[in-house]
Amino acid sequence: MSVSGSLSVLLDDGNSRDEVTLDDPGIGLYMPAMIWGTQFGYSQDSILVVLASLPYDPNDYIRDYEEFLLLKGASASDLSV
Repeated sequence: MSVSGSLSVLLDDGNSRDEVTLDDPGIGLYMPAMIWGTQFGYSQDSILVVLASLPYDPNDYIRDYEEFLLLKGASASDLSV
């Protein structure tokens, strides 16, 4: 959720992509496991709040998009934008 300002989020499940704008502090975005998420387009006054069910563990995250696609059983050419 953006408690101040605005930003955009790109959500990618390995098959399709969707872009969401967060600009209302009363609206959040749930992102389940195995969704590639990219945040961008932050306004100068934006503050992004992230809530999680478990403490952060860097080993729980995939940092390479090609590896993500392999784990999802997809390739970049399969993606519909």
